[in-house]
Amino acid sequence: MKNSLISLGLFLCTIIVIFFLDRSLINLCNEIQQRTDIIEQTILDNDFETAFDQSMELVNLLKEKDFVSSIYVTHECFDSLVDESVKLSVYIQYNDAVDSNATLHCIKNMTQDMKELQTPTLENILTFTSKSIFK
Repeated sequence: MKNSLISLGLFLCTIIVIFFLDRSLINLCNEIQQRTDIIEQTILDNDFETAFDQSMELVNLLKEKDFVSSIYVTHECFDSLVDESVKLSVYIQYNDAVDSNATLHCIKNMTQDMKELQTPTLENILTFTSKSIFK
């Protein structure tokens, strides 16, 4: 009886932790997408100084939230997201609007893929190992 209660307790703790991590990752992806939309509009307005500050805030956000996110999702995926954000700040620093927009859309696509992988569907379960997050 004692082992059954311990097993049930561990199972409930696991479900709670997974729910928390799932919500925090989806919230992070939503925040990244909102910030990239703002950066994109700032670049279209040719305000590269403000866009650079916003891109550095995005890099700092990703570095602050990397512990939980890199545990819960594929580590390479999250590292790639950080690398693209750093690349974005370099492109903006050199006033390269074309490459900045391309990198912004790459970041948006990565975060959208990460969000889609959090939805428990049969396709995600069966094709997780074969689906490339780096389209």
